Amino acid sequence: MKKFYSIISIVVLLLTATSATAKTIDLSKVTSKITAYDGDVLTGTLAKKVKVEINEGATVTLDNVSINADGSLTDNSKAFPGLTVDYTATIILKGKNTIVSLHDRCSGILAGCSTDYTLTIDGDGELYVKGGYYGAGIGSGDEDESEDCGNIIIKGGTIVAEGGHCGAGIGCGRKTQCGDITIENTVTSVTAIKGVSATHSIGVEGNYSNVGTITIGGKVIKDGIKESPYTYVPGSDGISATKSDSQKQGGIYSLDGARRSTMQKGINVVNGRKVIK
Repeated sequence: MKKFYSIISIVVLLLTATSATAKTIDLSKVTSKITAYDGDVLTGTLAKKVKVEINEGATVTLDNVSINADGSLTDNSKAFPGLTVDYTATIILKGKNTIVSLHDRCSGILAGCSTDYTLTIDGDGELYVKGGYYGAGIGSGDEDESEDCGNIIIKGGTIVAEGGHCGAGIGCGRKTQCGDITIENTVTSVTAIKGVSATHSIGVEGNYSNVGTITIGGKVIKDGIKESPYTYVPGSDGISATKSDSQKQGGIYSLDGARRSTMQKGINVVNGRKVIK
């Protein structure tokens, strides 16, 4: 009996220690490389170009994060994505978040360093993410940085992912590889925008990149999505992919197509273009 209670005590201590180590990281105060561990919360505006990464196996919340939103931290001397997720990890979205790549050859969010790993995005917040010139919004970067990526699962949130000049919105950067891409019907909406020279908004970047199986709302999309912008909003049939009213006509809209009389804080779509207030 004493041995049983000793085991219980150890488990409780371990759980308490894990909870106690979880912390909130204010990016405005970060001056060197930061690694977010399981249970951590990232918040605030990154004030200095440093590598921001999520540890293997961690679940990390993004709570009103802003990384290089105005492009002022872009510096090609160090190849950093906006957010680096080299291994399997989960991002929980809360509030309004903006992440832009810190290097022309990197993605906005690197989703694992190989197909052995999976990035999962969930939560009920918003995310706007954009790749560098050669990078995807969410996915891989450029071949010159050997920046392939793993599998991507998007389960929740309102997301706009925009590729750089040579990148898909979700999937591949220039001449790189990406694993499976899955967008579940539990999201609020997902919008993908391809770069000027990219062939797909979701999937490959061009003839020299490869992607695994693409599944949207339970339906396998054999050749990826070329339409751009492409917006997926779950429908009663499990999949409903449409251009929202904000992409068809002028005016001010939310990311999910609701018309607004004035611009609201966060991401607005004004005359078909995204504007951050």
